[in-house]
Amino acid sequence: MTQPASGEAVVFVLDGSSALAAISSGLADVGFSPRPVRGAAHGLSLLRRTGADQPQLAIVVDDLPGVTAEMLVEAVRNLPGRETLPVIRFGSPRQDPVAGVICLPVPAERSAVAQAVRGLCAIPERQPAGGVVLVVDDDQVNRMVLQRLVEALGLACECCGDGYAGVERVARGGIGLVLMDVMMPDFDGCSATREIRRREAANPVRLPIVAVTANTQAECHASCIAAGMDEVLAKPVSQHDMERICLRWLTGFPAGNGPERVGQPVDNILDPSILRHIDSLQPGSAQSILKTFGRDLDRCLEEMPMLLEQRGHAKLSQIAHRLRGSAGTLGAEHLSAICGRIEQAARNGDHERCVAAVAEMAPARDAFAQRVGSLWPLSGDDVISRR
Repeated sequence: MTQPASGEAVVFVLDGSSALAAISSGLADVGFSPRPVRGAAHGLSLLRRTGADQPQLAIVVDDLPGVTAEMLVEAVRNLPGRETLPVIRFGSPRQDPVAGVICLPVPAERSAVAQAVRGLCAIPERQPAGGVVLVVDDDQVNRMVLQRLVEALGLACECCGDGYAGVERVARGGIGLVLMDVMMPDFDGCSATREIRRREAANPVRLPIVAVTANTQAECHASCIAAGMDEVLAKPVSQHDMERICLRWLTGFPAGNGPERVGQPVDNILDPSILRHIDSLQPGSAQSILKTFGRDLDRCLEEMPMLLEQRGHAKLSQIAHRLRGSAGTLGAEHLSAICGRIEQAARNGDHERCVAAVAEMAPARDAFAQRVGSLWPLSGDDVISRR
């Protein structure tokens, strides 16, 4: 079975085509975004991409200069390594149907496009919009941020702090979508997903599970899909990202519920747009989340030198991973990157690199605290105490 796809569809279409609006709406209904192209060579080059930004669907609407629509379909199907790429072709049905190619009549209809994409890309039926969105993450900062992004869309949200609790909450019913952290101690996101899938084997409705992770490597993506997750969402998660995910997986969820991401990054010390948006939804939320993160950051800074002395690389990798995720969620790119280097060095048992990266943490923490203080000045205690 084709794995559930996400992301981009390359649409071969002429300028001013009346079909594009219906196609774009139908794609949005299943979480895809259109990439209109007016030249055959450009479209084919996009489809040759590899990695996370590889388009997962081709739609041929019109004849293009120098090439007919039928020739385009053949060219797409003959791309090396993309022989099974799903294709939608508008026009009369082929006399010799080809697996993986669906012909739709003109004029284009939104519902027909959405239905065709679901069939070609094996996208499961979505849950009713009334279902609760469940956040499963061992980090409190991540849970707080994701919950507020979900609730800003008018949806109910619950949180669990580990994989075991997530599995049991799903078993009690009423969940419409799971946002699952991948790396959690004891029972990680992939293990929790496999257990949820095992228990729902006799259920004809598949619960959507979306991985939420700071790890953007292809191996992580493949592991999540193999475990039974339906999509992988990279941290940090913006309001736009959350709206897209809910729009894709929750039937009846209206587009446009959430505001666009606001503000511009100051620099890589802190992008304030995420926290400013959360604070606009619930005044005081940003300060509360930052205080929670600050306490955790200081605990980690105290613990890291002791772990270095003990050469406790496994534990060091674990706390660096957790801090990397929460820092990334808040838009603290510099801190997150340092934690990523600590995590990788600790996993590799490279003690010298661990020492060097840990030494970067205190100055980065102070720069972060200074930036936070300039953005959220308080009359009493600082949001994050400054040393």
